[in-house]
Amino acid sequence: MKKSIPLLFAMLIMLSGLLTAVPVFSAETAPVLKSITFENAEIDGVFSPEVTGYTVTLSDNSKTPQLNSYDIEGDGELLVTYSYDESGTQTGIVATLNFENGSMIYTFTYSNPVSAPISSDNYLKDIYCNCGEISPAVNKEDVKYTLYIPKDLTELTITPVTNDTNATCPELQLTLTEEQTPELTLKCTASDGAQREYFLKIQRVDKTTEQVKNEMSREGYTTFVEETRIYDKPEFSVVALCAAAGLLVIIILRRIMIKITANPYDDNEKPFYKE
Repeated sequence: MKKSIPLLFAMLIMLSGLLTAVPVFSAETAPVLKSITFENAEIDGVFSPEVTGYTVTLSDNSKTPQLNSYDIEGDGELLVTYSYDESGTQTGIVATLNFENGSMIYTFTYSNPVSAPISSDNYLKDIYCNCGEISPAVNKEDVKYTLYIPKDLTELTITPVTNDTNATCPELQLTLTEEQTPELTLKCTASDGAQREYFLKIQRVDKTTEQVKNEMSREGYTTFVEETRIYDKPEFSVVALCAAAGLLVIIILRRIMIKITANPYDDNEKPFYKE
């Protein structure tokens, strides 16, 4: 009995060391996608964070669905892209929840087949970018846009959203230095082959990625670049107002001087001599 006690004690020490050496991943440390909804697409059934594969029914299967809302519990970033078959037809949505130690991929396959006819629709409906903001909002008139990103963002994915589900526009994955602000071109190709080019000018704002993420997570969030555009800054408004006031003063003084110097002689003044 006495010999078995040291042996048992040694086994307990070895077991405790083994448990300490093996890292344990806790689901509580990973962010959770609590909910997600789309415009023009309804999830068939109830969304659950533990289930990664779904089908969705399109309200209009000729139009590309868009991300409507989502709720993440914890520190994570959601990236939405689209899946295509070999013919280039859009077949579903892919939502990737990225976090520090890994990622979760959710697929939403269209349950009703895309039956859009051959079309020349080569417009984009939107442009997504992780921690990025497009200005102005994507529309059918403009092809030149500014993409605002944080000053320290170096890895970014740009996902164009085509207006027509049969149109294609490849996503861009870029690795930049913190100093780079390149100009990018996106080519949207309609199902009949017609192409339209969109031009993106990347501009960095004086905010970190962490600051931008914190702003985006706040309730009622609309933009993170409002105070970074020079014409939106309070200092710019003050300078512009002072400049306008100064210009007005100059105009008034100029008119007064013209009025004074226009007639150097007083018509009512009596002459100094007689003819």
